[in-house]
Amino acid sequence: MCARFVPNFTYDMNFFFILFILTNLMCFSNEKSHDLGEVEFEEEKIVYFIKVWGFLKYYHPNVASGNYAWDQQFLTFLPEIERAAHKKEFSEIILNWINGLGAIQDCNKCDKSKEREYFLENFDLSWFNNQDYFEKQLVQKLKFIEKNRHQGNNYYVEKQNKIGNIVLKNEPFYNQIDYVYPTKKYRLLGLAKFWNTVEYFYPYKYLTNEDWDTVLKEMTPKFLNAQGVLDYHLAMAETVVKLNDTHASFYSTELSDYFGRKTLPIIIDEISGNIVVSGYLNDSLANRNDLKIGDVITKIDEQSLNDIKKLKYKYVHGSNSSAKYFHYGYVLFGSNKDSAFVEIERKGEKYTKMLGRYDYSFLLNSKSKDTMKFCEINKNILYVNLKNINFMDMKNVILKLKSKEALILDLRNYPKIIPYKLAQSLNKNDDVFSKKIEPDLAYPGKFYWTKHKRINGAKNFYFNGKTVLLVNNRTHSRAEYVAMLLQTADDVLTIGSQTSGADGDISKVEFLGYKSYMSGAGVFYPDKTPTQRMGIKIDKLIEPTILGLQNGKDEVLEKAIEILTQQAVNF
Repeated sequence: MCARFVPNFTYDMNFFFILFILTNLMCFSNEKSHDLGEVEFEEEKIVYFIKVWGFLKYYHPNVASGNYAWDQQFLTFLPEIERAAHKKEFSEIILNWINGLGAIQDCNKCDKSKEREYFLENFDLSWFNNQDYFEKQLVQKLKFIEKNRHQGNNYYVEKQNKIGNIVLKNEPFYNQIDYVYPTKKYRLLGLAKFWNTVEYFYPYKYLTNEDWDTVLKEMTPKFLNAQGVLDYHLAMAETVVKLNDTHASFYSTELSDYFGRKTLPIIIDEISGNIVVSGYLNDSLANRNDLKIGDVITKIDEQSLNDIKKLKYKYVHGSNSSAKYFHYGYVLFGSNKDSAFVEIERKGEKYTKMLGRYDYSFLLNSKSKDTMKFCEINKNILYVNLKNINFMDMKNVILKLKSKEALILDLRNYPKIIPYKLAQSLNKNDDVFSKKIEPDLAYPGKFYWTKHKRINGAKNFYFNGKTVLLVNNRTHSRAEYVAMLLQTADDVLTIGSQTSGADGDISKVEFLGYKSYMSGAGVFYPDKTPTQRMGIKIDKLIEPTILGLQNGKDEVLEKAIEILTQQAVNF
């Protein structure tokens, strides 16, 4: 028999960097426009310059081949763009700039349709047709470049052979500038780099809350007018959060210095509108401070957590609200102070306690006491904690499974491996479990569907019993991919709550001297249902309750056992 199993959740340092940003929108104006409102023109001409610069970087044959120091082109022409007083002058500057990049040969193979199925949700070059900024001759030039775009190896981007997501290359490093707070032109250059990488190579751009063009218009004045180090770093972090991607994290020592390097040793979730302790970053420190699973935290240092949440929620990264709450603890509790007054509700009573804060990096590196690999719930049900299973353990799992009638696979964690052999044992016949899109570097902004990912049917052993998968917001990235693989089982049920919504591998994205990440591979179910943001498909929604947590129950696991019992497994 298994002892009562309550998962001890811990952070994975590779993808749970917390974003914690609060900044103000600032406006600017310089010169007058003959065509548009003064402020609108001054802001948007820089926006469209950034868009043209990125388009030429990946499309113009002479630029994409690496024949120009392209960052320097941005820095050279930005002052000219800022001096442009009206549409015609703006358009002339851009057209003369493009004409100076050399002749473009007709691309005969660009028009030849390839035998591939395109995914076009992210593709949009309609901004060419904005008559407020682009006169007819310039529009024709941009469309000519699109039609006769660069083919072959791109100087600035390539794809990983096996995975298919992008890798940035040949981005220069500047010894002469202060990366922590560079001058205006370099701040805008960093924004241009980041925004255009997402524009052409982020597979889930179409799923962001805000249209990506709108993000550029919103963030350009914040980068332009950043008043010092903090404003600048907040602007970078806010831009990353707008990807609505649990993989999309941003970290800098400057932000840590401002928001604090210490926090409470707990993990929180939102349950019925309450902020509840759902796990520990460090068991012993949580016990030392008398913090219990199921505690409802209402105030910290006399501030309501709901008030703090309203101010800072939109600055926490995550594909969905469930994933955001898993990352939210640092934003609410972070400080440089060693302690905090915390108001707690526990089983109907309120307490105010002085609790210790601890270095966040130490908490992230705290070793989990959760070492259980698998156990027998009873004589017919095998429980497997996929977090701790390695390839060597898989033989023992399959051996144990031969005498069981039901299997519970816990994916409320980050698995070490992708258990293909186990999945194979759950399938009598070959099956398809996912489909991917990859960026087309020969037509940036377009993606194409790749072959289905398949799992072969059982060879030596086939398990014909019932399989139940357990998932929640800790089911992230690889865990979501593993869930899709295991969902091919011939008799499987997935229960739990919304997963992280960030499936697939990651790609690096850069500002200037600072890196971030994004989901780099587009992963879908075979029927092309996306997993990004919404998470994996769930058959039965089961969420923990405050009372259940307080009573030490694992309600999701208990529901799995109940379901198996009701389905007449012979206990």
